[in-house]
Amino acid sequence: RPRPGHAGRRPQAVPVRCAAPLQDAEVDSAAVRQVLQALPETEAAAKFGTEADVRWYLRDRRNDVPETVEKMRKMLLWRQQFITAPPSEGMVAKERAQRKVDLHPHCDKEGRAVVIINVRNHKLLNRDMLACQALAAQTLDEAIGRMDGTGQDKVLAIFDLRGFSAFGIDSNADFEFAKFLVDLLYLHYPRRVGQVLLVGAPSVFRPVWAVVRPWLRSYGRLARFASVQGAKEYFRPGEAPSFRR
Repeated sequence: RPRPGHAGRRPQAVPVRCAAPLQDAEVDSAAVRQVLQALPETEAAAKFGTEADVRWYLRDRRNDVPETVEKMRKMLLWRQQFITAPPSEGMVAKERAQRKVDLHPHCDKEGRAVVIINVRNHKLLNRDMLACQALAAQTLDEAIGRMDGTGQDKVLAIFDLRGFSAFGIDSNADFEFAKFLVDLLYLHYPRRVGQVLLVGAPSVFRPVWAVVRPWLRSYGRLARFASVQGAKEYFRPGEAPSFRR
């Protein structure tokens, strides 16, 4: 495996060795009804507990109703906090203005929407956790919405790690937010991320990755270290991120 910061060949995709999700046609209609009946009647459920959402979670849980209900209840509880006690629009706008997370205007060669996390802009000491979570959710929702009707349902996540700092007042090593991102993958957006590129990682990122990698479990196999040039090869000519500092 290429070392962090190693400008080698373009990383090759390796399949995740876990049970594949069902196709939509394989979702059991009776299971859909059971899950819908078991979900709480909240504002979050009205928006994010639709039949389409239930079908996606049943695909992930392979028609297991109790597991689907448990996972969706956790997701809806998380979603509800943004309705009952939302971060101020100003705080979310501030996080967005700092370009911590961007939705790239172009999809990659496989038609996946592309979310870019500019890690060097995420400062541990001056971030608002709830606003960061809200921004992450908004961006992923926009990315998924962009793929509606295209036949693609996976997102390419790019973590731009150039300039990463693990120490001092400018530290980007935010383990609390990293743990939230792991929960985002498992609980709130299961199987929505098709691949993760770790671009330009410096050597100081290595001990941070050693902590975070086990949290990802099988999802860790989706992550690949890449150079800037290697990441650009995932895109059609003229459509790659500029990767400007």
